[in-house]
Amino acid sequence: MDKARIMVVEDEELVGLSIKLFLERVGYEVPFVTSAGEEAVDYFGEARPDLVLMDIHLSGAMSGIEAAGIFQKTHHIPVVYLTAYADADTLEKAKVTEPFGYILKPFDERVLQATIKMALHKSAAQNALRQTKERMSSILQSVGDGIIVAAREGIIEYQNPTAQALLGLPGSLEGKPSVFKDIGFWDAKSRAAHVPAWDRVLEEGESLSLTELVMETGQAKCTVDLRVEPHRDERGRIIGMVLAFRDAAERTRIQELIDRELENATAFHKSLLPKDSVDTPFIRMGAFLMPASFGAGDIYGFHAIDTECFGFYMVDVMGHGIAATSTALLLNRLLTPPSASLLGADLKNPRAVIEALNRLFSDTWDSFFTICYGVIGMRDRSVRLARAGHPFPVLQKQKGSPVEVRAGGFAVGVVPHLEVPVFETVMAPGEKIFLYSDGLTDCAGPGDERFSRETLLRVIQETAGNDVFEAVARIKADVLAWRGRDLFDDDVSLIALQAK
Repeated sequence: MDKARIMVVEDEELVGLSIKLFLERVGYEVPFVTSAGEEAVDYFGEARPDLVLMDIHLSGAMSGIEAAGIFQKTHHIPVVYLTAYADADTLEKAKVTEPFGYILKPFDERVLQATIKMALHKSAAQNALRQTKERMSSILQSVGDGIIVAAREGIIEYQNPTAQALLGLPGSLEGKPSVFKDIGFWDAKSRAAHVPAWDRVLEEGESLSLTELVMETGQAKCTVDLRVEPHRDERGRIIGMVLAFRDAAERTRIQELIDRELENATAFHKSLLPKDSVDTPFIRMGAFLMPASFGAGDIYGFHAIDTECFGFYMVDVMGHGIAATSTALLLNRLLTPPSASLLGADLKNPRAVIEALNRLFSDTWDSFFTICYGVIGMRDRSVRLARAGHPFPVLQKQKGSPVEVRAGGFAVGVVPHLEVPVFETVMAPGEKIFLYSDGLTDCAGPGDERFSRETLLRVIQETAGNDVFEAVARIKADVLAWRGRDLFDDDVSLIALQAK
């Protein structure tokens, strides 16, 4: 396998050289090191990096943020910021370039290596998805499309068989039918006449994209998605336009099929979850999962391991869609008796469970995910909890502010060996512990502001005196009200336990 190529853009030359030596020692290729953003942009094509380590403040006129913006827009290359600056203003400016990581100097070599590995994997996944979309787009644009080429005056000069069939156009162009005179257009929903902005195509060279537009001739009519492009001669002059249109009924049918498959996958996913409320003599459990519109990667579980204790967990798999759902379902099997024997770890030992999962996923590198896994004793209400990359669990006593359990480290599947500290406590009657996915705190409202961790902690504190079912219902209602609709960009999930 080819070594990943990493460009280093570092203001201090000695630091840049040190990073180069470290990266080469751990197996990466460093084709170019520079302290100037302008030079990085100029030599980018020659260096052909897979990732850029970028200092924010550079020696030249161009800042690291400006250079990163160029790489992100023109090359889709992941950028990881490596900088000594962590003030709010700098972070806000850096966020615009959508970096794949942000590491403060002086850096820990293990953190740097793990961040690079995660960024490269995420970039590869995004590139594969982008390429798939581009291939599908190309296929859909070329198969079964109606094509009409018209002169500036609207006279039809060419039509393919699909255009003839959809619009009932004559096989020959005798009589020279006109796009402007012989084809009518109107909006399929409003039924109002719609005249495409032909001048924008013919005079300004713009493209038009119109969906669910009715095209009609004296012989036939159909609802289509229409794209109009300027038709240019060899000298670049606009001599007409090209109309490409597809029967929208087929697109609607395919979309309905995809939606049904995702709904089926989500329904099967939900069927494996425990009930959203469980009441035992020792523990109450409340939970919810509101999946993203394109498939769920979150899953939670609550089950008896033996006659002495319950296991509980929450998992957030990277990505969405069928692949993430499949991984989540596999994890559900591995963490639930009796299939857990396949994992080869004692389900009563949170550290052993996460270490076993990390061995499995870091070896195969099919995916990575965050997880909180815990065990609670039925009689003494003792809790042992381990975390890997997941948002911090929250412990809420009956009085006082909620406390975050800040144990744990990297996500599962990122590095070969995980350090897995275990948090231990004993819950008094009425105390609660909450696990949640980052889709909850990152949930965007109509103004694109996030629900936020601070809001969640506030609601947990406000419901400290309520039972767990009421607290979970309040959180769910607040998230839905914040979102303003029940469609989500990421899975939103939460599980909460209350000692009795």
